[in-house]
Amino acid sequence: MFLTSAFDLLCTQASLGIAQLCVMAMQAEGTSVEDARDKIWMVDSKGLIVKDRPEGGLTGQKVLYAKNHAPIRNLEEVVKEVKPSVLIGELLNMSSSQSMLLLIFFFNRCYSCV
Repeated sequence: MFLTSAFDLLCTQASLGIAQLCVMAMQAEGTSVEDARDKIWMVDSKGLIVKDRPEGGLTGQKVLYAKNHAPIRNLEEVVKEVKPSVLIGELLNMSSSQSMLLLIFFFNRCYSCV
């Protein structure tokens, strides 16, 4: 099982369709739709998509991926908190992108060593 192993995806707003495809793939491997969505963390222009976000903006399919978590506005802080295995979407700031990718590598490297 590839997608149902213990990892989280972090997707940007433009990746809602990709998130749904990942959910469908995990369902095909026997994961419930709820468990599959729980593995996917989403970020938009207002930060981490969480329930009761002070900035609002939870419409359409975003509601399906909203987490019970404190709001986080900065993508790099989201990566530090969520510790995703996969990052899907656009990264515009290259220096920030490099540090986030290094964090993801570090988190997953350490996980596989345990």
